Amino acid sequence: MLGLGKNIINTGAAFLIATAVTGSALAEHRYERPATINFQDADFRAAHPFRVFIDINTREGDAALYADKTLKQLSYSLPGTVILVNNPLYADMVIGVTQTSYDLGFRVTDTDQKDKKYKNARSNGADKCGPYQKAYYTKVEEKGEAYAGYNISFDMRGYGADITSINLRSAENFSYGTNLRASTKCGIQPVSAFPNNDVAKIFQRADPAYRDSVAAEIRAEAAHDLGRNLAVQIKGRSEQFYAMLAANLSAPRYTSVYYLQNWGQPAVSYDNGFYDENGVFPRVPRENHGR
Repeated sequence: MLGLGKNIINTGAAFLIATAVTGSALAEHRYERPATINFQDADFRAAHPFRVFIDINTREGDAALYADKTLKQLSYSLPGTVILVNNPLYADMVIGVTQTSYDLGFRVTDTDQKDKKYKNARSNGADKCGPYQKAYYTKVEEKGEAYAGYNISFDMRGYGADITSINLRSAENFSYGTNLRASTKCGIQPVSAFPNNDVAKIFQRADPAYRDSVAAEIRAEAAHDLGRNLAVQIKGRSEQFYAMLAANLSAPRYTSVYYLQNWGQPAVSYDNGFYDENGVFPRVPRENHGR
């Protein structure tokens, strides 16, 4: 009996010791601080892409086309660790862009008097004054300029929201011909015959339809300018995102499981013509980036 009692006492002591050891090990594991993560590490960033949702609202024109050109330029300008997604619920940052103004104007920047000798096939006159000898015309240089204003809101998870206003200028130069005249044996007189194809093309640009095409180019450039500006701002905020994420994952209460549950949700797919089947805007290759 004494021996049995002794064994019972020893077994209980062993159980208490084992429990204490196990509890100590669990406590040590629970409070162990993970290795510090360098937020500038390329592999770390590649494993945790910064997901951005953007809502673009413009004042005039084809809003969908404007948004598409902006997103294409933005995709081209962003680093590979930043991806554009089509669902704000699963984005690390939500951006709202509202165009507040868009003012387009044209102004003459230069005029130059030109002359060009007629080619033989184009020199025949239609009256008694004989063949055309030399063409004289005015080459007009114009600049189209657009000033676009935007209110932009940034709402990044863990940082809160901030709003900024920007103004961007976009411009295109073009030229056209006017006041075509030709020298003949009767003197210099107005004509409609061009001395060569190059001069004919210059005068074609005097058509109002060409000015409309320049206006469309300027608007497209405005969309590209917006994309480039957004890329700069997103890059800066991505540094904040990675610094915060690295600090969180390095803290005792954060684990890879926590990240997957709270930051790693996949994007939901919508078929709206911009995004792929995974809800991600395709990366635009260098040879087709929209400029």
